[in-house]
Amino acid sequence: MDHCLYTKKAADGNLVILILYVDDMLLASRNRPHELTTIRMELHEAFDMKDLGDARHILGMRITRDRSRGLLWLSQKEYVGRVLGRVNVSIWWGGRH
Repeated sequence: MDHCLYTKKAADGNLVILILYVDDMLLASRNRPHELTTIRMELHEAFDMKDLGDARHILGMRITRDRSRGLLWLSQKEYVGRVLGRVNVSIWWGGRH
């Protein structure tokens, strides 16, 4: 039930970030794809795990990227909708109820 964030700083100053929460994990890095591959392989050897590919959703957050422009968006729209629904508050999301 512990959640953790681990970082590894490369010689060039770039960070590799590993976010771990119960049995969900996210690896991220700006310019270190080889480093991410190495870490994934090492983790796979040590633990029974699945590589689900590029992250689209984790811990109630939707992840959207535009790699060509180097942009990243995080959204908790679904979570906010569930919380507000518990207290009978309706909201509109982009024309949908």
